[in-house]
Amino acid sequence: MESNYRTRVVSTILRDTEKGRYDFSHPLQRQEGQWSRYMQSLEIDSLLREWSINLIYIWKKEDKKYVIEGKQRITNLLRYKQDKFSLSKKLKPVEIDGTVYEIAGKKFSKLDEAVQEKLMNAELQMFEMANCTEEEVREMFLRLNSGKPLNRAQKLVGIMDYSVSESLQKIMQHPFWAKTGITAGDIKTDNIRKVACQILMLVSGYEFTAFDQGNIEKYVEELNTDVDSSLDLIDHVVEVLDRMDAKIEGKIDKMKKLSVPMAVGAMNLVFGDEEKEDAYLERMQNFFADFENQEAYLQYCGRSTNTGENVKGRWEIFTKMASV
Repeated sequence: MESNYRTRVVSTILRDTEKGRYDFSHPLQRQEGQWSRYMQSLEIDSLLREWSINLIYIWKKEDKKYVIEGKQRITNLLRYKQDKFSLSKKLKPVEIDGTVYEIAGKKFSKLDEAVQEKLMNAELQMFEMANCTEEEVREMFLRLNSGKPLNRAQKLVGIMDYSVSESLQKIMQHPFWAKTGITAGDIKTDNIRKVACQILMLVSGYEFTAFDQGNIEKYVEELNTDVDSSLDLIDHVVEVLDRMDAKIEGKIDKMKKLSVPMAVGAMNLVFGDEEKEDAYLERMQNFFADFENQEAYLQYCGRSTNTGENVKGRWEIFTKMASV
């Protein structure tokens, strides 16, 4: 692996970002919106005070520059430059060349000119990698985040084959989720990645013992062993989701992340037979319309929802719904 450190000023990084010279689509990257307003403000504050912030990691692969670590830092700066948010009112004044300036509560356009210039000329350190393998990049990612609070869903990216992880985005970003009870929080925290893996486990017939982190990680290892088959499986699930999205009108609020794998997995059981598809979807929508009274199902939705007993209990009810 070849690597080097580069120093870039904020204005240059933002200009290159706006011109599309950085690719933020690498599946190792977390979703945007991980930072609170105060955390967003602290990045700006740190740069104005010339305090050190973390490196930005870039993978130069062919003609692309993938941002492996640092998406939040770059996009946060760009959003602030575009007046998308105001700085926290908790921030203290900053001193530049002997003059004290107020920055609390201000958008970029409202900052004094000297403060704007200071921010745009602030320096960021970049670590650029080239001629390295996917495995090396994944290992770098895991080591970078070994002491940071990645959640369990985000840690799956580090062990998943790049092609599989990239293709999985087609499920994670499918428009059908807008018709379900999947929340913005589920997407923000990458829980939708675990949901996608659980769907694949059911559709593929994988012999799981539970839906906990350990079982999902073992399943990811299975996906990695035959990438071509895994890509075909993902494409098939996308087709199932396409069909559900086309046939279901309106929003099913009660279909939350706990039930989504069951609903999609059961749809797969009747996929390709239009009459059975329509019959299942009608029963499924009626089921969620009266969700509060589904006592047989709700007994498996209480505590420890990822245990084998509860997962298999929920799955059995949905398989019966598809076979009626």
